[in-house]
Amino acid sequence: MRATITGHRPARLGGDYSLRAPIWGALRNALLAAFERFYVASINSGMALGVDTVATVAALDTGRAVHAFIPFDGQEDRWPSTAQQRYRQLLTQAASQTVVSPGGYAAWKMHARNAAMNDAADLVLAVWDGSRSGGTFRCVEDAVGKRLPVWRLDPDAGFALTRVGELP
Repeated sequence: MRATITGHRPARLGGDYSLRAPIWGALRNALLAAFERFYVASINSGMALGVDTVATVAALDTGRAVHAFIPFDGQEDRWPSTAQQRYRQLLTQAASQTVVSPGGYAAWKMHARNAAMNDAADLVLAVWDGSRSGGTFRCVEDAVGKRLPVWRLDPDAGFALTRVGELP
């Protein structure tokens, strides 16, 4: 199985950008359990800060392939220098890299990246607080529209795993 990973950035989850806060270890464990449950052999990662980075490291550490979907050239340019270094190092370990949209930043490019990841997935693992706005919701909405199985790891419930059905 190939899983698209989507989820919130560090500030939304109460974590830090160094990825040393306890929440990141708990998320890693929850993702690894989901990888095992769904026989995930590879992941699609948007390579953003937070959930994407934790999932990418967890996948690589356990021998799973990572397919990096980069929304635009220079995604990392405004990140802290340590995060930029980690990003570039993780990209060297990716099984594939796809720059989804040429040129620099535009908000719509994140949505195009998510759609491309979903097009290449068998299921979606969403670290999602259930809010009806933002990129994570839009990625889930796209996946539901494409009839992909979507599983939510709820950050407000210890990353409990539940199936997402139809969105109202």
